[in-house]
Amino acid sequence: MTQDQRKRLLYAVAGATFGLLLADRLAFTPLYNHWRQTEDRLAGLRSELEKDRGLVEAAAAWKERMTRVEASMYQGGDAEVERQVMGQISAQASRYGVAIGTLRPQWQEADAAGPRRLQLRMTASGGTAAVVPFLVALETSPKPVRLGTLVLRSKNETGIELEAESQIEVAVLPPATPAVKEEKP
Repeated sequence: MTQDQRKRLLYAVAGATFGLLLADRLAFTPLYNHWRQTEDRLAGLRSELEKDRGLVEAAAAWKERMTRVEASMYQGGDAEVERQVMGQISAQASRYGVAIGTLRPQWQEADAAGPRRLQLRMTASGGTAAVVPFLVALETSPKPVRLGTLVLRSKNETGIELEAESQIEVAVLPPATPAVKEEKP
C-alpha cells in the first residue's frame, strides 16, 4: 500500500467517522430522545387510562347504588308518602304489640344537599319487650327512616311498661314529573 493510498484510506476513515459522529449528533440522538419521551408519555397516558377505567367502574357502581337508594326511598305526593309511612309504622306497631298514641306529620322542604323530609311526631306505648324491638325495627328498616329524637318514660314503677316519644324523619324523593313534549310548528 502506497502513501497516497494510505492517505485516501485515512481520509475515508476520518470522513466516515466524522459522518457517523455528525449523524449521531443530528439524527440518531434526537430521534432516540424523542422516542424515549414518547415512550414516557405513553406510559403516563396508560396509567391515566387505568385510573379513568377505575373511575368509570366506580361511576357505574355509584349509579347502581344510587338506583338502589332511590328505589328504597318513598316516592309520590305528600298524601301518598304519609299513607305509606304511617302504614309502615302501624304495621310494625301491630307486629310488636305496641299502641300508637299520636302520629303527626310535618313536611320540611329540601335543602340544596338533600331530598325533602317528612317528620312525624309519634307517641307509642307498650311493654319493654315490645317497644324496644319496635323502635329497632323502625330504625333498621330498608326504607330511609331515622329516629331523630327519642324519649322513653316508664309508665309504672317496675319499668316494664314504657311510653316512647319520638321524632321520626323520612327522606322522600320528589314525585316524578312527566316529560313535556315540544310541539313543532
